[in-house]
Amino acid sequence: MERYKQNAKELYEKDKKKRNQQSREWKKNNPEAAALMSRVSSSKRNAKKKMATPPWLTDNQLSLIRAVYVEAVRLTKEIGVPHEVDHIVPLSGKTVSGLHVPWNLRAIPAQENNRRPRIWDPNTVI
Repeated sequence: MERYKQNAKELYEKDKKKRNQQSREWKKNNPEAAALMSRVSSSKRNAKKKMATPPWLTDNQLSLIRAVYVEAVRLTKEIGVPHEVDHIVPLSGKTVSGLHVPWNLRAIPAQENNRRPRIWDPNTVI
C-alpha cells in the first residue's frame, strides 16, 4: 500500500509540473487573457472575504485584521521572504468555511501558504 501511495504521489507531482509549465506558456502567449483572468480571480476572492466578514465585528477587531496584513508586509520587507495572510480555517472549505476575523488570520511565508492544502483538520496543531 505504501509503495502504491508513493507511486501515486510521484505521478501527481510529475503531472503538476507539466500543468504548471503549460500554464506559464499559455500566460506568456496570452497576456491579455491572463491579466483578465487574474482580475476576475482577485475579484472573486475579495467578494468571498467580504461575505465572510461578519457585520458584528467591532472597529477594534477590524483594526486587528488590518494589522495582520501590515505585519505580512513588514515581514516581507524585513526578512526578504514574501509573506501572505493565511486563513487558518479556509474561507471556502468542503466541510467547513472560516470567517474573515482576526483570530482566523496569520502572516506566514507565501511559499508555505501556497503549499498548504485548502482543507481544515481540527486535529492538526497549527
